[in-house]
Formats: sequence, structure tokens, C-alpha cells
Amino acid sequence: MKNSMRGQLFWGWIFFGVFLYFGKTQGWAQSVCSGTPYFTVDLTSSPYAIWESPSVIRDGKCCGSSNTCVEFIVSLNELAGGIVLEIIDGATPSGAMFYQANCGTAVPVGDSMCLTGSGPFAITFCKPGGNPNRYRISSFARPAVSPDIHIHTGCSINLWSVGFNLSSISWNSIYPGTPGTYNSWLSCTSQCDTVLFTPGPNPPPYIDFRVSGTPQNACSAVLADTVRVYIHDALQTSITPSEPLVCYDSTSTTLSCSLSGGIPPYSVLWSNGTSVPTAHLTPGLQWLRIKDQSSCPADTIQFMVDHILQPTTINAGDDIYVCFDEPLIELNALYSAAEGVIWSGGSGNFFPFATQAHVWYQPTLMERLNGQVTLTVTTTNSINCPPASDEVNIHFRSKPITSSILHY
Repeated sequence: MKNSMRGQLFWGWIFFGVFLYFGKTQGWAQSVCSGTPYFTVDLTSSPYAIWESPSVIRDGKCCGSSNTCVEFIVSLNELAGGIVLEIIDGATPSGAMFYQANCGTAVPVGDSMCLTGSGPFAITFCKPGGNPNRYRISSFARPAVSPDIHIHTGCSINLWSVGFNLSSISWNSIYPGTPGTYNSWLSCTSQCDTVLFTPGPNPPPYIDFRVSGTPQNACSAVLADTVRVYIHDALQTSITPSEPLVCYDSTSTTLSCSLSGGIPPYSVLWSNGTSVPTAHLTPGLQWLRIKDQSSCPADTIQFMVDHILQPTTINAGDDIYVCFDEPLIELNALYSAAEGVIWSGGSGNFFPFATQAHVWYQPTLMERLNGQVTLTVTTTNSINCPPASDEVNIHFRSKPITSSILHY
């Protein structure tokens, strides 16, 4: 018996909890009428949304009315302040006409109905008779302005207001500095519901802008509001290498990016779909898209990845045979697809510099006595491709042996 009672209590509490949950979250989503034409109206796309019904004949009862009715379950945008119900087609019923939300206060058809929240709301219209009509439900905005926003230098952003009569709207910076100090950073300061903000040089950490005007309807007494714009350092990026290319024997090259400034963490997207700081890209026009945590749009950087079609080559020339006491030996290297060369090997000196293709080499006495020295020439700055190298051998002919004995 105790187990049975416990089970009944358990399921009773479950049922009660479910009832409270759905009663709270669904609100008036269900019909408040009986046998009444029923429409679901979604006005969430904009605070100024419009919906029109097909032709419908009123029927059934709502909210205790003895007249025939039609019902609309309406959901609103979070910035909406209410709706207006109108009859747009069909015979207009005679006498005073009213509509209600959730069986509440009656509002004349065509007048604004103030609503709080996004709903859904059960909107009902009841009237004697059964003639067909078409209805329009339009929402209007409550006075509101952009939420506080974060941007970085070098970025422009739209600030908006809704619910004010356009001709009455004014924008004015109120902090820091005297009122109006930063008005020049706005694209418009009067009779505009949306303005473009572009920070100038040396911006403060944030700026407060006051938006004022007269409300579009009597649902709100709000005459002014403030939006704060936080300004951060510019978002900077560098791509390595700065002049990327694909070598003749490859199909792609590796690039990496580093970011600073703005508001970390950052996100990156390369033109090949890679979303990490390092990517392998093919030749052609490529791009990198970067984004921080500010409200600024992503920045896109375009760049060209070149393709080296010929290999890096170098030729040090044929081996050289010189006399034992030759003071300087001329060297001349030929190279392609590189920016320069450097000579190495040997213990002697290169004139004028070892970094020229055409040089003179001064061998040491030991190299002469050994009879040979091998020199190497290597390409430098081979446009990020592997360098090429070549060798040349210098052979010293033996010095003729002469007698030191005097003959008479």
C-alpha cells in the first residue's frame, strides 16, 4: 500500500511539473477558442513585420463572447512593441469593432495594441454575423537602440535605432569630452535610424552615444537611450613568406599567418578551406579571411602565389689548368632562377667578393704545392626554392726544376 501511494505521489508530481513547465513555456500558444478559424502568425523576422490572411468566415466562440470569432496565434520579434489588426477585404461588419490579446482588454480594430514580450499571443476578433473577411496583422517596434558594441580601429559598424519617429531622431556623443565631440565619426546625426560609425585617429577606449526621439506609438514613454561603442586596437596580420611561390618541382607551398590587436581569440580561413594558421596553397590568386571577437566583419586579404616554371641552375665552368705561379685565376659562374651566388672552398681569397658570379681567386702556396684546389659556387635566394651548386677544379702545373749549380 505504501509503495502504491508512493507511486501515485511520484507520478502526481511528475504530472504537476510537466503541467507547470508547458504552461509557462507555451503560454497562449494554444487556442483560447472553440470551433473558431485559427491561424498561426509568425512575425519574428522583423519588428515591422506584416502578415495577411486568406478570406475567412468567423465561427465559434472565444473569451466568453456570444458572437462569432476568428483567432490568430501571433509570435513577435524581440524588438516589437505590439501589433495592429485591420480588416483589409470583405464587407465590414457594422458597429464598433474590437480585438483582444489573451482575452484581455479590448482594443478598437485599426488601433495599436501594446504587447510585452515575444508571445505567442492569442489574438481574437469577434463580431455578430458570418461574412467573409481578410485580415492584416502588422507589428511595430518599441523604442530601442543597438546594444553596446565592440569594434577595432580600421573597422566601420552600423548603429541602429527602432521605434522612434524618423524625423525626430538625433544622435549625439556624450562621453568622453563635451557633448558632440565625436559626432564627426558618425555618418549622420539627425533624422536617421541607422548611422555608420568609423573611429578616427587616437580613439578613446569607448564612446557613449545618446539616441533621442519621439516614440512611434503610445506603448512606450522612452524618449532616449544610450549605446556604448568600445574601440580596440586594429587587427593586424602578417603572412609568411611575404612573397609566396611554388617551386618548379612542387604543386603547393606552405604559408602561415600571425595575428595581433583586435579582440582575441581569432579565427582564420584560407582560400583552400583550411582554418588553422598554417596552410598549403597552390599557385594563383589566394586569400586569407581573419576575424576577431569584435562586431566588425571579417577582413579578407588577397595575395598571389607565384609558380616557378624553371629549375634553379648554376654552372661553375670547366676545370682550369694554370701555371704553378699563376697569381690570380678567373672564375665565371652562370646561373638562373636565383638572385645571386656565393663561392666557397679553398683557403685562398676571392676578389672582389665571394658573392659575385665573376671573381678572381688567389690560391695559397699549399694549394699550389698540392697541385689542385676544388671550389664550389652555390645559388643564393633561389626564390625560396632549393639552391643549386656546382664545382670547378683548378689544377696547377708543376714548376720546372732548375739546378742551383753554376757551370763554367
